[in-house]
Amino acid sequence: MSWWSSLFGGKTRPKREASANPNLSENDDDLYPVAVARVMDSGNCSVSFVQSSFRIGFLRASKLIDAMERDGIISPLDASGSRLILSDQERENIDRSASTDGNRPDAEDPFDREFYFVPYPRISTPHSDLLLSGTRCYMSDPIFSELATRHGRWVPSNKSGQVSDFFTHTDIGQLDFAINDYIDFLVEVRAATESDLPEHVKAEMIKSIGQLTGSDGHSYAAFIEAHGGMTRFIAKVI
Repeated sequence: MSWWSSLFGGKTRPKREASANPNLSENDDDLYPVAVARVMDSGNCSVSFVQSSFRIGFLRASKLIDAMERDGIISPLDASGSRLILSDQERENIDRSASTDGNRPDAEDPFDREFYFVPYPRISTPHSDLLLSGTRCYMSDPIFSELATRHGRWVPSNKSGQVSDFFTHTDIGQLDFAINDYIDFLVEVRAATESDLPEHVKAEMIKSIGQLTGSDGHSYAAFIEAHGGMTRFIAKVI
């Protein structure tokens, strides 16, 4: 594996023995069965992996991952932001009482709402926090409190699955529909800057990142220019 793919290929977990034909619940997203096959084949069940594999936004990717959790294909998210592919035996031991209509049947409080974790989109936000983008939970879940101190915020979901413009302000201003690409950009930049590679190698990696375009069509070069250009940007992050 090259140094590039090892840094930007997502959190790969060891492959686990799993059913070749898991029972999938109905899903409005036609990509779901394809995403399930990709995750099971790769052993990687992170939101960022699904995002990069299909070049989709983090909310859509997180909903696909959530559906896989409900179907017992992958484990719930732990406090470190990790999941695993489940074996047939592990799948049988999971309580699959959660409904597929987005409601939470076991919520003690009828006003308990579904939330998504949205990291603060800043060049200083740690890579580990950025990777939690799109993590779903309810206010009463333990993970809600455990991640409360992360560099981000819990955003209540709405029927359309969109994040309000109020939550798209970044260190380079209001980005609105460019927010997904900016977070993806920061994920790659932070992976490079937090590595143990020499500084000149990090700088070359950042220059390469600046030539990319996000899944929603926004040029990463534009983000770098908004930070004052490549030279100033590299000085900020290295």
